[in-house]
Amino acid sequence: MYEFSWFGSSRYIAAAIYGMDSVTKDRELFQNLLDFTGNTLFNLSVISLVIGVLYLVVGEVINTLYFKNRNKGNGQM
Repeated sequence: MYEFSWFGSSRYIAAAIYGMDSVTKDRELFQNLLDFTGNTLFNLSVISLVIGVLYLVVGEVINTLYFKNRNKGNGQM
C-alpha cells in the first residue's frame, strides 16, 4: 500500500509522540512504533478527504441550483 506524504505524516507524528518516553532512540524502535500505529490513521485520513471533497461538490451543486431557480423567478438571467 502506498502512503502519500500528506496522509502518512499522521502515523509518523503518532509514533513520535508514543515513543517520547523511551530512553533509547534508534531506527528499529521507531520502525516498531510505526508498525504498532498501523494503518488506521491513514485510512481515516483518506476517508476524511473523500467526505470533505464530496461535501464541497454537493454544496456547490446545491448552491448553483438554488441561485439558478431563484434568478429564474425574478425574470433575471
